[in-house]
Amino acid sequence: MYTIRSFAAALATTLIAVSAVEGETLDQSFDPGNGGGYFVSSGYSYAQTFTAGMTGNLTRADVRALNYFGAASAPLQLEVWSTTNPNTLASLLASASLPQSSVPSSTGFVSFDLSGSPAPITAGQPLALVLKTASNYSYLWEGPSNGGYTNGVACSVSGNSYYVTMAGPNADFGFRTYVTTVPEPSSFVLLGTSLVVGLAFAKAGLRRRFRRPCMLT
Repeated sequence: MYTIRSFAAALATTLIAVSAVEGETLDQSFDPGNGGGYFVSSGYSYAQTFTAGMTGNLTRADVRALNYFGAASAPLQLEVWSTTNPNTLASLLASASLPQSSVPSSTGFVSFDLSGSPAPITAGQPLALVLKTASNYSYLWEGPSNGGYTNGVACSVSGNSYYVTMAGPNADFGFRTYVTTVPEPSSFVLLGTSLVVGLAFAKAGLRRRFRRPCMLT
């Protein structure tokens, strides 16, 4: 007999399967190692353009940046933009900031959590990570002139326009993007079907269980 308990177990299995599809996955990345880069400070913002490899929600972004000499006095801000040609920051999709105390003065990646209001993106979409700050002192966004990321480039930003940095078209800043994939509609259909069928069987089982027995006369 298909009972409520067995139905609940089947439902839990289905939910776990759907949740697994929604895991956060590394999408695009470039690690330049130590050395080189540009100073992000008041009046000087920079961007790393990239091309999304997955469809879903961009829920986290890491940048290889440091609080240079520990002197920065304002938060470090990260923005995710969609881009259009020629060299235009089109739409702001998400943003986050870190207090200067959360950006170490030693080299390495720092992480921005965008999960509270993630950026919806589509595979193949041109995008940009923008770093900015109101600090008169500098954060350093690390990246050599001989970068190795092929689906984007390091840029300077002025207003809603971006330009290839003086380091040239081969420069890249260190970055990583993480995407939480959205289940295909078929997943929701399967889940809905499981709910309906399972509930129908459970109800039928309960009716059989509590049905008044026939009386012989």
